[in-house]
Order: sequence, then structure tokens, then C-alpha cells
Amino acid sequence: MTQLRYKTHHLRPMPRRIFLLAVFTASDESLHNMQLVDAFARNSLRTKAASPLWVDPYRTSGEFLHFASVHSSSPRTSKAKLFYSESTNNQVHTTTRQSSSSVDKDNEFQPHLRQLFLMMRPINFPIVTLFHVLGVHLSVELWKSTAINPPTPPLLLPLLKHPSMLMVLLSLLLVTSTSMITNDYYDARNGVDISSSEQRDAVHYHPLAQGLLSFSITKTFDSYLYAILLLSSAFVPGVLPRLMVISGAIVTYLYTVHLKPKTWIKNWSCAALVAISPVTSGLAAWHVLCGGGIGTACAASSTAPPFRLLLRSPLAFLVVALFAGITSREILMDITDCESDARAGIRTIPVKYGRDVAAKVALGWSCLSSVASCALPLAQGLPLIKAGIGRESTVAFSLGVFRDFISVPLASLKSLLTLLMTPAIRRLSLSVIGSTLLLYRAYSVFKTKGEDTELAELAIGSSLFSVLLVLASFV
Repeated sequence: MTQLRYKTHHLRPMPRRIFLLAVFTASDESLHNMQLVDAFARNSLRTKAASPLWVDPYRTSGEFLHFASVHSSSPRTSKAKLFYSESTNNQVHTTTRQSSSSVDKDNEFQPHLRQLFLMMRPINFPIVTLFHVLGVHLSVELWKSTAINPPTPPLLLPLLKHPSMLMVLLSLLLVTSTSMITNDYYDARNGVDISSSEQRDAVHYHPLAQGLLSFSITKTFDSYLYAILLLSSAFVPGVLPRLMVISGAIVTYLYTVHLKPKTWIKNWSCAALVAISPVTSGLAAWHVLCGGGIGTACAASSTAPPFRLLLRSPLAFLVVALFAGITSREILMDITDCESDARAGIRTIPVKYGRDVAAKVALGWSCLSSVASCALPLAQGLPLIKAGIGRESTVAFSLGVFRDFISVPLASLKSLLTLLMTPAIRRLSLSVIGSTLLLYRAYSVFKTKGEDTELAELAIGSSLFSVLLVLASFV
């Protein structure tokens, strides 16, 4: 009891002693910056009963000692600092660290939003949206053509505005964005992208390689996009479309990390990701139509996707045309990046076999894309042309060197325009024009054996316009 009373009597004056010691040993600057010095100055002059220093001496003195005893060399101050250091760190600085870390996480993206947005390649967003709309349109046309479904009012616009279909579009855009950011991240880290102040356009904009953006911020932002992608995929209608979205997200990562150094596989994986976009939207739209989400319903036997009809539908021809066209475009891009890929150890077709072989392969895939895009419109348009020949008299039009072999059998110019405005002839015209442009650019690169990189860049840029014409031929 005596020892306990002695210890209590000995410890009670500790706060005042520590305060006086800190005042005489600390510098003026440290005392000026302390947050608790005013409270200690007031409380230290009070009586024992009124002062909170005597009620809980360890808490208050520990908080003060953390700031005041930094500049002191007194043994008693050092012992007290060791005694109170643990409680001081837990009580004083925990809230400050948590608040500062939360503020940093909220503000770390704000100065770099422009660079992060450009890394997502927003120039691809209109193309992805067109793929989505075209897939939904072809699904609606297939729905109307089935005998089990009666004629229905226009369904395209209500279907595009359906919340489930909006989530499909968001998922496709996120798959494209994450693939671009992940590819730029690993290319900059592996030295594929070179810092160049002259090339900062939409195609060659690499802020990581140019030092405009840090790797940590890019990785964190990309992980957030992947999290949003996984969340949005949960709302995609249908099991198969949902699996396609998740598979696309997985393939984008596998492509950058594992598949990119593989010859041929890197080109086919990119082409497959683009080609399945309209299929994903079409199957999701079919699921919404079968579920009656926009006032439609069908028999239980047709709730599953009609794969037999899909294989003979325009959607199948569109997938083949996109796959072949994107493969040709990817090979042309490999021709332009031949030096950087060889330096990074990526064995693309031009790196492994040479530019001339790559130009031949690109031309071959362009031919396959042209055949796939023109086959169905040609099959639908030829009967109409033959019917126009037999229905009216022939009016011959001279066509240069072919005037002895070719004549356009129509009654008048009005009938010619009427024939061109029919859906089948319009689709045939668009597909022929788009395919011709694609073949012309690929053939021009082939003639130079892939040595003219500027011509290859021009072919890559014009291929987007060719794709738009081919897409329009399926409407």
C-alpha cells in the first residue's frame, strides 16, 4: 500500500515536470508549431483537482511529449519518450495518416485525367458502338424472319435503350479501353514504345514512354477499369454473352503478357476480339427479345439462340469479314512497328519472315475479307439485276474500253436510279466500294514489299473508312 501510494505520488507531478523540461530544452520554432502547447500552458497552472493533467496524465503528456521532446537530450525526457511513443503514434497520427491517404487517392488521378483518357484510345469508341448497333440490328432482323414470331413494330431503338443492352455496350467499351491501357503499360515497361516528342498524335500517343504519366497511376487506373468491367458484366443478359465479355477481358490481359510474342496468335487474338463484338451484342439482344424485356416474347422452343440460322445469317458473314479485315490491318501495323518489335523480342510476321512475306499475307487476308463482305450482297443483288434485264428494254452505256463487252440493260436513267436504291443493290455497292479500297491499299503495300512504312500507315488509316463501308453494307 505504501509502495502504491509512493508510485502514485511520484507519477502525479510528471506532466508538470515534463512540460517545464520541454519548455526549457525545446527550440522556439518547435514550440511555435505545436498544436497542444496552448492547452498545456493553461492546464499546467491550474490546481490538481481542476486540471485534466492530473486526471489522465499519460494521455495528455504523451501527446505533448511527442512534439516537445524531439529537440531534448535529457535522460528523463528520452525515457518518457520511449514510454509514451507507442500510445502517441496510435492516438495522434492514425487519423492524420488515414485522412491524408484518402485525400491522395481521390486526387492522384485529377492531374492526369487527360493522359489516362487518351490512353483509352477514344477514337475506337465510335467503331465499337457501330459494332454493337449492327449486332443488335442483325439480331432483330433474324428475330423478324423466324416463322415463330409474328410481325412486330420497330424494335431496334427500344432495344438499344434497354438497360441490359446499355450494360453490354459499356462492357464492350471497357474491354477495348482496358486492352489499350494494358498494352501501353507493358510496351512502355518492356521498351517497345520509345519516347518521342515528335509523335504525339492519337495513334502514337504513349504518355508512359514519353514520361507524362507514372506506372503506378496507370496500373491503379487500369485495375479500377477492370473492376468496373467485371461489375458491368454481371448485368449482361444471357449466359453466353456474359461469358464472351469475361473471356474478352481475360484475353486482353493474356494477349499483352503471354500471346503478344507469339507469331500469328497475336494477330488472330486481336481479330477475334473485334469480330465477336457484334456477336455478343446480337446474342444479348436475342436474349432480351426472348425474355419479353421490351414487350416481346416467344415460345420456349426458341429461347435458345438459333445457331443454324446464325450460320447462314448476315451476322456470320460479318464475323468472317471483320476477322479477316482486322487480321490484315494488324499485320500492316506489325510492318510499321517492325524495328521496335525486333528490339523488344516480339517475333511478329515481318520480324520472323520479313516484310515482303508480311505484305503478301496481309493482301491475302484482305482478299478473304472482300469475298466475305461481298458474297451475301452479291447473292441478293444478282436476281434483281437479272429481273431488271428481262423486264425492260436495253439502254447501252459506253464504259471506256469495255464498251464492246458491257452494256447496262435498263429502260432509262430513272430505272437505273430505282434499281440502285433497292436494299440489295445498295448493299452490294457499299460492299464492293469498301472491299475495293481495302484491296487497293493492301496491294500498294504489297508492291513495295512492305518497305514503305508511310504507305503502310496510309493503308492502316484508310482501312477504318473501308470498315465503315463494309458495315453499312450489312444494314
